[in-house]
Parts: sequence; C-alpha cells; structure tokens
Amino acid sequence: MAEKIEEFLFDIMGLLVPGMIVFFTFGLTLASMINWDPFINSISSMNYNNSILLKLIISNRLLERSSWGNGEVIYVLVGFLIISYLLGHIAKVFSKYFYDFGKVFFDEGFNKIVEYLLTQCKTKLSGKINFGRWPLWLNKLRKWFMYKFSKQVSKVISEYFTFGAANYGYGNKDIAKKVVEFLNNKCQMNFPDNWYSIYKFSKVMMDQEKIKSLSSRFLAKYNFYRSLSFIFFVNNLLILFLLRYKYQILNEGVLQYYHALLIFSLASWMTFHEKYKRYWTLCGNEALMSLFYFFIKNEVKLPNEQAHE
Repeated sequence: MAEKIEEFLFDIMGLLVPGMIVFFTFGLTLASMINWDPFINSISSMNYNNSILLKLIISNRLLERSSWGNGEVIYVLVGFLIISYLLGHIAKVFSKYFYDFGKVFFDEGFNKIVEYLLTQCKTKLSGKINFGRWPLWLNKLRKWFMYKFSKQVSKVISEYFTFGAANYGYGNKDIAKKVVEFLNNKCQMNFPDNWYSIYKFSKVMMDQEKIKSLSSRFLAKYNFYRSLSFIFFVNNLLILFLLRYKYQILNEGVLQYYHALLIFSLASWMTFHEKYKRYWTLCGNEALMSLFYFFIKNEVKLPNEQAHE
C-alpha cells in the first residue's frame, strides 16, 4: 500500500505539479504583460447571442466569484486538474526532446566550436605577448585571473550551456564497469553498459529483493526538474517575443518591471537546469550503488576477485 501511495505522489510531482506551473507561469506572463482591454472591448461589442463560449467569457457568473455555486466550483477545479495533468504530460515529453536537441546542438556542436576558438585565441595571444617583462605583481594577478578566476567563470558558464549530465559521480565509473563485467560473466551475455539499462536492472532487483533505494525518488525529481527547466526556458522565449511588440500589445505599467520578470524567469531556468542534471547523476549513483550493495550483501565476487583466486 505504501508503494502505491509513493508512486501516486511521484506521479503528482512529475506530471500534475508541472502542469499547474505551466498554467500559472504562462497565465501570469500573459495576464500581467498584455493589455487585454482592447480585446475585451471588442468581444463586448460583438453579437454573441449564439456563441456559448463568448457567453462564458463575459458572463457575470464567471466573472463574479461570489455568484458561483458549489457544483460550478467543483467542475472548474476538476477541469483545472485534468488540464494541468495533460499539460504535465506535454511538458515531460517535450522537455526530453528539448534536452536531446540541446545535447546535439550545444554539447556536440556549439560548445566544441567555442572551446576551439578560445584555445586558438589563447595560443596566439600568449605567443605575441612577452609576459616576462611584466612586473612580478602583475604577472601574479594575470596568472590568478587566467588560471583561477576565469577558469571558474568559464566552468560555471559552460555548465549552463551543457545539457548532458554525468551518468555517475566522479570515481563511480570503475564500479559500473565491474558490475557490467559481473553481469556479462554471470549471465553469459553482453549487458549494455549504459545508464538506463543499469538503472532498470537495479530497480527490478531492489523491488524483488525488498532492498530500500532512493533511485525512484531521484528519478521522479529529475523528471520534475527537467520539466520545470523546459517550462521556464519557453517562458523566457515568450517574454522576449512579447517584448518585441511592447508598444503595441503590452501594458504601460509592465514596461517598468519586465526586466525583473525576465530575470526571475531566467534564474528559474538556470536553477532547475542545474538541479535536473544533479538528480540525473544522483539517480545513476543510487541505482549503481544499490546493485553493488546487493552483490556484496550476497557475497558475490566480482570478476577481478575471481581471477586472483
């Protein structure tokens, strides 16, 4: 029963909550930035006697909350939950496509080009400038800037333009290789040496052996943060698109604080982008360590240990 409740909560976290955030984020952006008065006035002047939709839009019962009945509130709430759940599915699927495209465009293309250009610039500049003539304090400042400060800044920037996450933490790759070697020898097969295969095998093993593992929680969290990252990335594009027509369709008041709205949306994307990659790695680590623990618990000898006997 507890597992069913946990799966239900993970489903809410991964689908329903992102759908609600889609609803509120885009709704808040559109409602706060666009001047809706001309649109509402044009609808009010139309002959809407035969249009149920327009009646709902401008009817007093929809606009005045105090006139709602309990039944209407329930219908609206259920409809909102259903729409949020469907939007959560859309966000989850398209966020996967978004990150797959980001890996191809940035990780395997744009980032390598930028890295190559920076290396070429650094090589040419170092050959033309005689740093030996510089004062000692200035050379120390240059080395600090080039090898510490600028390196750290470039590392942070590259993190946000890198869409692929490490499958395992630093130092755990050797454990993954040993686990795969054992499975190949034990099952007489070529077990796939990839993140998803090890995770699924570990998940089945932990469920069958009743071993507690946090991999399912980390899986739900990385799906959740990946969806949020995609949502706020699209919201950034929406804000930039609306700003192109700021004098035609935007509220006059929004011109005073749209920078804050854009900065908040951008900071949200950067935060969830980083947290998604972190929980992807944590999920891989947890699945790998759970499987490794199972082998040790049952005194299973790894291939290297068998060879020494």
